Amino acid sequence: FDISRVSIKDNDGDSDLVQVTYKIFEQDTNGTLIAEKTVSLDRTSQYTPSSETITPDSEYSIKSTQFYTIVVIGMDEDGNEDSVTAEEVTEDSGGENLEGNFG
Repeated sequence: FDISRVSIKDNDGDSDLVQVTYKIFEQDTNGTLIAEKTVSLDRTSQYTPSSETITPDSEYSIKSTQFYTIVVIGMDEDGNEDSVTAEEVTEDSGGENLEGNFG
């Protein structure tokens, strides 16, 4: 899965965003978790990679007729976290734009 734009911001003024986790589920968040990726960061106020690729688990084959849900979770050094979700994503969606603020 290619996510074309991600922007996660820590809005509590202490610039301590330290982790971003991506989770991809079949159908919705009650479905099977098929991929997970965690990015550890040095303390920062914002995470905005130009794109992100999340690869499904090796035993999973992406189905062109299946809908997926992508959840991105940002966590700061204080343990605050928030998430942003894209639903009904398909293999051919052409990338998703995900933005979230927390803190």
